Amino acid sequence: MGIEQFWRWWTAEGAARVERAIETGEYGSLTDELNDLVSGIDSALQWELGKGRTARHALCLTAAGDPDLRPLTERWRRAAPPEDATWEYVAARAPDPGWLASRLAYGGYEIDLALTRLSLSVDESAVRTHVTVHHPVFAELNVDEQRSVAYLVLDWLLGEDDVERWVGAIDTSGKDPADGLPPDALPETVRALAKRYPHPGWVLMESVKPDGARWIASALRPIHWLDHPRLDQHLAITLRFSGQHPDGLPLGDDLARLRADEDQLTAELGDRALLVAHETFSGQRILHLYCDPRDRVAAATAATWVGRTRGASIRVAADPGWAATRAFR
Repeated sequence: MGIEQFWRWWTAEGAARVERAIETGEYGSLTDELNDLVSGIDSALQWELGKGRTARHALCLTAAGDPDLRPLTERWRRAAPPEDATWEYVAARAPDPGWLASRLAYGGYEIDLALTRLSLSVDESAVRTHVTVHHPVFAELNVDEQRSVAYLVLDWLLGEDDVERWVGAIDTSGKDPADGLPPDALPETVRALAKRYPHPGWVLMESVKPDGARWIASALRPIHWLDHPRLDQHLAITLRFSGQHPDGLPLGDDLARLRADEDQLTAELGDRALLVAHETFSGQRILHLYCDPRDRVAAATAATWVGRTRGASIRVAADPGWAATRAFR
């Protein structure tokens, strides 16, 4: 309802009023109105105005570094009216590294961003870069305030979407690091990482549960939901097997059947769905696929296949942001 209400207001009066405010510099109550409308979508979201890439102005709704909210801003963008010469709409902050040469007014402090240093650790298995953001002012800020500033720094360096794609753990510190690097080291590191992994490949994972059962999974990495934003319906297809080792994994005949079933399903779905991972444990294999919920043929094809396949079942759920498969990424 919040997204619909926002765009009704924007189409009826908001776009013209904001354009006038940009031209005159007089916003009046407009800022409060926009704040209220955005809070109606989610109180943690933020909005920004800027120069468009192809239009004169850009309206950005940002998740402010929260990956769980990024799918919501994508739905907001998809519901937007057609873009024109005046307005374009973006669902994430674009990189703007020039901000790192400025001072940021935050929480009563004027933060000299030029003092920012980074510690970087590249995790090749996860295809992510773990980052610690260092700044002397962090010694005066609480953890939430430190993280807010850190996310701004990372968004300005990479853009919000590439933070989601390529950055793993994010930490903060007020100490001057021995291994500290200038901020521009992060884009360089991420570009090199992306160049080493231009296409996703299958990665094998394995663990042993407390009861001794083995868990084996295979997943595509790097795979980013942001590159497939319309595939936000999760199809979890479970294939059960009876011939299994004491550790819960399949014996030879069942293993061959599982592989044949997977091949047949993905062949029938074709490019209507994307298989991102499968996991095997305790007498079952679960295939994790994503499809476009507006493509009714995809889910129907999967359901029909399950109906005629021995030991198969299916769960279908909306999953913007691919939260159900986050453990595999």
